[in-house]
Amino acid sequence: MTENYRVALLLNANMAYDRGIITGISSFVKKGSPWNLFIGEQNLFSVDDFNKWQGDGVIADFDHPDIRDAIQSRDIPVVGVASSETVAKQMQGYPLVMSDNKQIINMAARFLKMRRYTHLAFCGYPNRPFNNWSANRQTLLRQWCVDNQCSYSEFTARDNADTWDSDLACLCEWLTRLPKPVGIIAANDVRARQLSYACKLAKISIPEDVSIMGIDDDELNCTLSLPSLTSVRQGTRAMGYLAASLLQPLMEGKQLIQHQHYVQPERVIARDSTDFFHFKDNLVRGALNLIRINQGNIKVKHILAELGCSRGAIDNKFHHELGMSLHAYLLDCQLNLALELLVDTDQTLSQIAQTVGFSSPQYLSCAVKKRWGMAPGMLREQKGMTNRELAPFIEQTKQPLKQA
Repeated sequence: MTENYRVALLLNANMAYDRGIITGISSFVKKGSPWNLFIGEQNLFSVDDFNKWQGDGVIADFDHPDIRDAIQSRDIPVVGVASSETVAKQMQGYPLVMSDNKQIINMAARFLKMRRYTHLAFCGYPNRPFNNWSANRQTLLRQWCVDNQCSYSEFTARDNADTWDSDLACLCEWLTRLPKPVGIIAANDVRARQLSYACKLAKISIPEDVSIMGIDDDELNCTLSLPSLTSVRQGTRAMGYLAASLLQPLMEGKQLIQHQHYVQPERVIARDSTDFFHFKDNLVRGALNLIRINQGNIKVKHILAELGCSRGAIDNKFHHELGMSLHAYLLDCQLNLALELLVDTDQTLSQIAQTVGFSSPQYLSCAVKKRWGMAPGMLREQKGMTNRELAPFIEQTKQPLKQA
């Protein structure tokens, strides 16, 4: 019989990022690991609580310096989760599940570039020990713009802007000075919502002059903002599941061969804050609008009939503006929507095929497998890593684990 372990979650369940990780941990527990989970009052397990707590294992947010200090004072199996490369270097002796910031920024920047933005900007937080993840994302976007011939700006948050009003005034001043149009990637959804409010005060139009993207896909912040915010959905559920899968063998006295694991983001969740295409060509703009209005469920021949042009003419314009044909762009939109429905709903493959405009579930299955390298059923379950996939990282041993 599996032992009933006591596991503390040093996470902030009031934040979307941490809630996603907790959801992944819960998925692991529901599959047969009878853990007792401790998270503390007000959905926040404090360092003081942890110092007095007696248990078997911990999953902790290593981005927080106080938590890192508390962890290193205890001799207990620990798996960390983090978004900062600086933290990864500081905590090399511990198993660590990391957000893949490089892929997050690549995904967000490519999304904006596909909307023909040639000037990108980053809006982060002051460079303090608990904001290393923001500084890391800022550095990555700066380099991405260099590599992809895009102009770049960044918001340098002032350390002395300790009130919301003073920070808001700085944001308004920065936004007013930015060249337009510009696509801005915010450090997270909270920052994106603050940006949206600053644009409103500065009388800057979203998304016509400024498009805003957040990170985390925090539904509350994204939908409360007007317009609603586009965001990169991180693989937090997979991070939580993986962290739990790594902690289980540690509590059983086994050792891990690999200590650092990166989890890629899931996808961009497009909303109103980026619903604008800066293309000069009327045919391209018209085709994109038809695809958007029909949510991808439209055929190329119907687009051509609506716009009154030939296949060759519009493909030439799409290749010039987007580097791909109209059919390739439409297929990309259909597959991204199919992925969203696979992961977020219980719809059958037949229902999804009908929704996104595929002639049959078999055709959709082949297209999904070609795009992502796995069948739709596997893709639906892939967001939580399985014990079989983790086996290469676990070394069987009778020796108890000694934490660094």
